[in-house]
Amino acid sequence: MKNKMLLLMCLVVAVGLSVLYWGWSTRDVDRGFECRARVYTKLIANACDKTTTTDVFLSLHGDGKGDMLVSGTHSCSNTPLVELESMVNFTYSREGAYYSIHFEPRDPAVSKLFSVLKDDYIKIKFTNVEDNDYIVSSPIETLMMCTAD
Repeated sequence: MKNKMLLLMCLVVAVGLSVLYWGWSTRDVDRGFECRARVYTKLIANACDKTTTTDVFLSLHGDGKGDMLVSGTHSCSNTPLVELESMVNFTYSREGAYYSIHFEPRDPAVSKLFSVLKDDYIKIKFTNVEDNDYIVSSPIETLMMCTAD
């Protein structure tokens, strides 16, 4: 009888810890989420071997609305840097492990700077890799790694 009671208690503790871990690991994104990243890109397939450096601040407000501040520079070889900055608003909804994002109209120049913004609709997933670091990915590629404050 003692063995059965001990086994039952161990099972209850294991289930309780699993539920707590699951709740903790999904806590940020569902009630609002903010993270920042720096993205470097070297486009060798274009006419001028364009290089970009982009700072991205992503914010999901928890109410189905969010925004993304994108600022950065781009240049071709032997040309001066061109600086761009834009706020991109969007709406989102959760679909399983992914978030469907619909971008509102945005500056085409910033869409070239940060290629994620070229499409009106995207799906993204947040994967926690450390305490405050997340991989932001689409179903086909990793978009960036960001840090939450």
